[in-house]
Order: sequence, then structure tokens, then C-alpha cells
Amino acid sequence: MTAPVGTAPNFNRLAAPYRWMEYLSFGPALERCRFHFLSRLAHCRSGLVLGDGDGRFTARLLAAYPDLRVHAIDGSPAMLAALRRRVAAADATHRLTTETTDLRLWSAPSAPPNPSLPLPPTASPPISSSTA
Repeated sequence: MTAPVGTAPNFNRLAAPYRWMEYLSFGPALERCRFHFLSRLAHCRSGLVLGDGDGRFTARLLAAYPDLRVHAIDGSPAMLAALRRRVAAADATHRLTTETTDLRLWSAPSAPPNPSLPLPPTASPPISSSTA
């Protein structure tokens, strides 16, 4: 069931048991799918991650590519806190920014007029993982 616009769904209580709930529901399949295409992102220097849940994708992404910067957006402060803990364990917090917002109401900023200029984190080409 989808929460009405203006009423953000609350996944905070799911943050702690999220990994185990996912594993009990899908076994290792979702975990394998989550990381399957990481090698295709080697050329990226910035990314936008939407709804990564507890941050397993983002932490692995930042660990794999030390020049990558990521802006992660999720509607759950508890999920983002879990994401930041995982990224800290990968020693990559200096390359992460986060934003708590209801993605149904979020608008991506416009790209800079000169494509040769570096993109700010929130205008990065999308790298998405929908696990939340």
C-alpha cells in the first residue's frame, strides 16, 4: 500500500532487521542482483542512489571505486543512518552526501549548462538501487 502524497512512508522500524527480512524473503538472489552490474560503473565519478535501504549497495560501490562520489536519497532517516554506518566501515564517508526526502516529491536539479563541468552530487547521472 502506498502512503498518500504528503505522508511519507515510514521505514525506520525496518532499518535494523532489514537485511535479515530481505534474506528470509528472497534468499541470496536479491543480494546477487544488487551487485551484479557494479563492474559497469567503473567509469563513473559521481552517482545518485535512490532508496538503497541499509546501504549495502552504496558501501560496496564506494569501496569498489575510490574516485566515486555518491549522493544517496531515502525517505527513512534510520535507513540513511544505517547507510552512513556501512559507508563509514568502508572508510568512504568523505565521498558521501545524504538527503532525507519523500522521493515521490523530489525533483532532480538541472544539469549544468556546460557538460564538461563536474556535476554537483545531486545532479549526478543516476545510479539507482530500489531495495527500500
